Amino acid sequence: MNLYRDDYIENDYVSYLLNLIIKNNAEISVVPNVIYASEKQKIYSEKHKSNFCKVWSGEKAACEMLNSKMEIGPWSKMISKKLIDDNKINYYTYLKYD
Repeated sequence: MNLYRDDYIENDYVSYLLNLIIKNNAEISVVPNVIYASEKQKIYSEKHKSNFCKVWSGEKAACEMLNSKMEIGPWSKMISKKLIDDNKINYYTYLKYD
C-alpha cells in the first residue's frame, strides 16, 4: 500500500483491505471506489455505494487493469507480505515521486 501526502482515506481503509485478504484468502485486495479531490463533496453520499467483493484470478485482474476497467493506482491496493516475500519482490522506499 502506498499513500501520498494529499490522499484522503476513510478511517477503516486499512482494516477493510486487510479483512478482504483474510476473508477471501487472497494475495491482493483492491478498493473499488476511488474518489478524486474534485469529487470530495460526494464522498459521504458515495461511500460504499458499490460495496461488493469479487474474487478474481491473477489473469482476470491483470486483464481488468490493462483494459482500464480497474483503478491501478498504488493507493487503492493492499498486497500481502507473503506474496511479496515468496516472489522476492523489492519495494524501494527511498524513491520519491511528487
